[in-house]
Amino acid sequence: MRTAIRTMAKALQVLILVLVSTLFITSAALATQQRPLDLIFSRADSDGNGLISETEWHTVMQQRFEETDSDHDGNISRDEIEASKISLREKFQQMRKSGAGPLNN
Repeated sequence: MRTAIRTMAKALQVLILVLVSTLFITSAALATQQRPLDLIFSRADSDGNGLISETEWHTVMQQRFEETDSDHDGNISRDEIEASKISLREKFQQMRKSGAGPLNN
């Protein structure tokens, strides 16, 4: 029973990480005026072949995990996810104020 709960908790952490990553990619795409799909490929397609391999995908997700895991304990807490969302929101607002965001064009 505990193993099943741990597995479900890990799956939930991955799902949350994917959702936060999607928010990050969408915010970054808006800030740079790139389409989200273009931004995903520019970040993930490290060999430039126009495809994202499983290895490339895991690498990007691991990087995002490490960025979100602010206390570097190997886990992402709700507070860390919230802080990551706030940080992204603040970066986007700074870009808009500086005239770099697409809403200022």
